Amino acid sequence: MAIIPPFSAFSSAALPLAAEAAVLSTTALVAETLERSRFLIARRGEGVRHESRQLGLDGHIVGGKFFGVPNFARLVLVGKRTRRLETDPADTIVLSASQVFRHYAHRLEEQTAITFGRTLIPGPLPFTPVGGGSFYYDLVGAFVTLPKFTPLHAGVPDSRFYVDFRFYAGTGLLRLSPRDGRYFMAPGIPRKSQIPIRIKIIIELNMLKD
Repeated sequence: MAIIPPFSAFSSAALPLAAEAAVLSTTALVAETLERSRFLIARRGEGVRHESRQLGLDGHIVGGKFFGVPNFARLVLVGKRTRRLETDPADTIVLSASQVFRHYAHRLEEQTAITFGRTLIPGPLPFTPVGGGSFYYDLVGAFVTLPKFTPLHAGVPDSRFYVDFRFYAGTGLLRLSPRDGRYFMAPGIPRKSQIPIRIKIIIELNMLKD
């Protein structure tokens, strides 16, 4: 995470330039999520390749590896005014920029970094639905849900911390759950991409009660 100098480190002339650079950076990062989302959803028609291996004499199948984009994935555009292209699928979903999302965190440090950095950084693991055993290796990014889903329902039962936020208008996502909002993904490069989010007021650090 970049270290931002105190305000006294900026001259009065440099302040507008710094603010403009921050806006341009956020705009570019937001646009990148939409570009990545459209790239992935365009691959949906290519099908999914499944790799598994057989263990033991009973023929038990383990190691579900999937490559490609499943048919249940949907392109999501955040912001009613986000331009929809002719190449976008007919089942594209448009959500209001006021929609609140939730990201569950395992550690307080992770929650604090998201809250004060106002960015999501994708973790190292690909998408895996609740139940485990199946990994979609082409679906990597920052995974979020809606506040109505508990950590158990969202597939992260050990997470006690969370951050509620909104995405910027123009953000692109993939919805990875049929009909409900259990799984959303903002595509990105693991441990590298920065996905801007909006948190208006920090009242307290959210922690689920035992």
